[in-house]
Parts: sequence; structure tokens; C-alpha cells
Amino acid sequence: MQEDHGHLWDWFWDLSSSRSIGFNGPNPISVTDIANWAALTGTIVRREEVGIIRAMDAAYISAVAEEHATETGKE
Repeated sequence: MQEDHGHLWDWFWDLSSSRSIGFNGPNPISVTDIANWAALTGTIVRREEVGIIRAMDAAYISAVAEEHATETGKE
């Protein structure tokens, strides 16, 4: 990720800290979650940043699922 996009990691971890957890692990961060977070924090989030955060989240969800499968032997 480019240096000028480092703030997206901060945003991602802030959003991730309040995500819900389902039976299969963490639930994805929704566009509504991002919009609500932006409204509460006064953060201006550009459309392309939403896409980047959602891509980061998809990678995170995938990594968590893979880790869980490895731990439980269900690869």
C-alpha cells in the first residue's frame, strides 16, 4: 500500500474492532458500518477508499477462515 494510504490501515483496524462475530468467525465490515463510522468520527471517506477498505476486509476474513481451518484440520 502506498505511503499516503497508511491512514486506511488505521481506519480498517478501528472499524474491525467493532465488527460483529458470527458462528463462522468475524462478519464482514459493511458499507453501512463504514458510513456510520464516518458519520460518528467526522471522517470524510472517498468512494475508492471504501473499496480499498472492503478489499482489505475480504483479505482479512479469508485469512481468518484459513487460519481457523488449519487449526481445526478442516482444510
